[in-house]
Amino acid sequence: WSRPEACQISNNDRTMSSERGSMTTPAALTHSPSMPELGSASALPDEFKTPVTKRWRRFGRLRRRKKVADPASDNADTVSLCSISSLASISSVSSIRSMKIKTPLSKVTAHFAHLIASSPPIRALKRTFEDDSVNPSKKAYKSYRSPEVKYKPREKKFWVETVENLENFSKSDIRRQEAIHELITTEELMRDDLKIVLECMFHPLEKITLLTPSEHSKLFGCIDTLLPLHEELLQKLKGERSKNGVVESVGQILLDWFPKLRCMVGYCSNLSRAKSLYDHKKQTDSTFVDFLDRCRLSSFSHRLELWDFLDAPRSLLMKYPLVIDEIKHRTPKDHPDLYYLEAAYHSIQELIDEVDHRAGEGGCEEIKRQLYFCYSDNNEMCRAVVNSRLLIYSGTVKNTKGSKLNIYLLDKALIVARRATRNDTKVFQVSKEPIPVDQLLVEDVNDGEVRQGGSIRTTLNRTQAKHVFRVIRHHDDVWESQTLLANSEHDKKAWLGALKTVMTKSRSESLV
Repeated sequence: WSRPEACQISNNDRTMSSERGSMTTPAALTHSPSMPELGSASALPDEFKTPVTKRWRRFGRLRRRKKVADPASDNADTVSLCSISSLASISSVSSIRSMKIKTPLSKVTAHFAHLIASSPPIRALKRTFEDDSVNPSKKAYKSYRSPEVKYKPREKKFWVETVENLENFSKSDIRRQEAIHELITTEELMRDDLKIVLECMFHPLEKITLLTPSEHSKLFGCIDTLLPLHEELLQKLKGERSKNGVVESVGQILLDWFPKLRCMVGYCSNLSRAKSLYDHKKQTDSTFVDFLDRCRLSSFSHRLELWDFLDAPRSLLMKYPLVIDEIKHRTPKDHPDLYYLEAAYHSIQELIDEVDHRAGEGGCEEIKRQLYFCYSDNNEMCRAVVNSRLLIYSGTVKNTKGSKLNIYLLDKALIVARRATRNDTKVFQVSKEPIPVDQLLVEDVNDGEVRQGGSIRTTLNRTQAKHVFRVIRHHDDVWESQTLLANSEHDKKAWLGALKTVMTKSRSESLV
């Protein structure tokens, strides 16, 4: 409603009755010709017969005001009319009710439900009923969420940071002590890694029976016997350190300790089988994968996988010749430790050669077991693969179409395969007959001579292939070639070197 100008009541015209507590209507408004008589109660609509005091608000809304109790008359009911002239425009009570702002019942119900549900007693009761109504069958195993762990990097200190009075040492002495300190630091890291494997992976997997006894021994091998050996070497090396932090000789210690590493021959030869089992369990056993994730995401593992710890002893074994050679290079020619360093270098090199031979035999047998010859009707293995005993080199390359290929260079054949699934089993599918080494030729292809395809972008842009080499089979005046793309220039040189070495050895054996 809009407030009529004629009905504007000044503050002087409003007077409060001290006896009745009601408003007094001006005389000019009571004699309006269009207004019904106020003397009879029937003249007023039923809406205004309610004994409630109302007043005009800002946006034309009627809002109730608290009734002020009069001590003189407790039973006094008064009616205050804000705009009497507006009654003439109202024909019925229904028109007044239709102008009111109505709140839907659904909102009111939702409001009261929210108030009731948010009260603390109701919330506690709700949690009680929820706990009692949980179905035990629905309490399934939840996926592991990685905790927020702060990983501390491994501290690596140089030798110069551990001693004082460096002015007493020459530059050559400092460099030699740094090389010896690197050997000691490497042994400390190896000891810590072996403790992590045994305490957090080896023994837990054995106790909770995630692996069968045969799988457990196949995966870990004799890794439990390596920790005492490295602790012994570390103790002897630290025992040679003098008060000023200088280690005079390490050659005799290494020469006496290397023969005790004969157990690494069996451990490294088992790594190929352990790797196959490790990959198979990760693909088929979700519980085993969850255990590995928990270990990897914990603070003790430094975000390393289980396989990184299992392969660490082999990596350290291959690192020993480099460390010893560095110490030899920094040792003066007249130093008495130089003779023992030379003998220790030859001793560890012989051990590595034996480990490589045994590891090649184990890898060759494992690869033969996973091959599937689809070019043959009965999956018959060719004679060159059957006579092979060593795995010389292996890796992944691509063809000119961009497809990923797995190459295995054996001592008697070269196999080009790709990963496939046969009867829910991961195998290496061989589409072409393997190339015997005595029929093998290799060609180094310059970058840009071969165009790379396999996608619309490379086809339209005419991308030139890089790191390319070609393997050729020559037999009975028949030439068959296959162009391969290595992952990098270093990978290409490694493949060319391995192929030429096998070919040269095969030619020399055929002449004999």
